[in-house]
Amino acid sequence: MYLTKRLSVPSHWVGLTESIVSVGNLVGFLIVTIVAGRSIRQRAISSKMGVGYLVAGAMMALSALTTSFTAFCLCLLFHAIGDGFSNAIEESFEQRLPRDGQVGKSISIISTIGSIGYIIGTSSFPLLTDHVPVEKVIVLSACCMLITGIAVSMNIKTLLPKES
Repeated sequence: MYLTKRLSVPSHWVGLTESIVSVGNLVGFLIVTIVAGRSIRQRAISSKMGVGYLVAGAMMALSALTTSFTAFCLCLLFHAIGDGFSNAIEESFEQRLPRDGQVGKSISIISTIGSIGYIIGTSSFPLLTDHVPVEKVIVLSACCMLITGIAVSMNIKTLLPKES
């Protein structure tokens, strides 16, 4: 809706934006994998998890202000890189942090919370666009991601294992 109405892009180009998100996520995953390849750097890269969410949120907010499809795609790419970066670190935490025998339970709880968030977001935000301009809904979503980035940045040290 945003692409076709605000940016006047043909609807068949929506698939291109989905591909951009996939490429950006892969780049974010690769950055974490390459930089954290050595165990010495794992703590350093893990402590930057919130930065990825901050980049993703800022790019999402910026995308709502653009009137150019090219600029929108660049914002989307950097949003996905930030999101992929943080998600790769989060996934490693899901495997490393729970006590022995608790990994499955932890992942189940995280997946349940994520599913609830997905249901709320995918049902409420489209309804919200019936009453509020889509740009403001995108900015609201970006604010949620920025708040997440700030909260993670402020609390990440409590999750990291102590250095020996």
